[in-house]
Amino acid sequence: MKTNLRLLSRLFLMIMLTALTSCEKDDEVTPKEDTGEIMFYTVLGTTGGGVIVKVDGRTIGTLTKYYTSGGADCARNDNDGGELVYTGTAGRHSLNATSMNGVYTWDATFEVEANSCSTFKLY
Repeated sequence: MKTNLRLLSRLFLMIMLTALTSCEKDDEVTPKEDTGEIMFYTVLGTTGGGVIVKVDGRTIGTLTKYYTSGGADCARNDNDGGELVYTGTAGRHSLNATSMNGVYTWDATFEVEANSCSTFKLY
């Protein structure tokens, strides 16, 4: 009986310690100072359904709408398919984009500036 009681008290203690340590506040996540954003958009309406955009070899999404006038604005991203925002480390990155109909392709490099957002027009 004493053995069972000791075992139960140890088990209870272990559970309580686990519960207390899991309730600790996580460190707050702060944005890294060496990251920035690039907003991609297009003015071409003849892409056959959109433009697949890759940055550094990874697909970040598909532009499904295009701008008929003006251009994208970092402060005005409505996530409606007309813009794609890439957040990455400051420095040079590669872009590869292809229209769905295969008519248009883009291969370029671009610069991400720390703590900044820039636009990149595919045309």
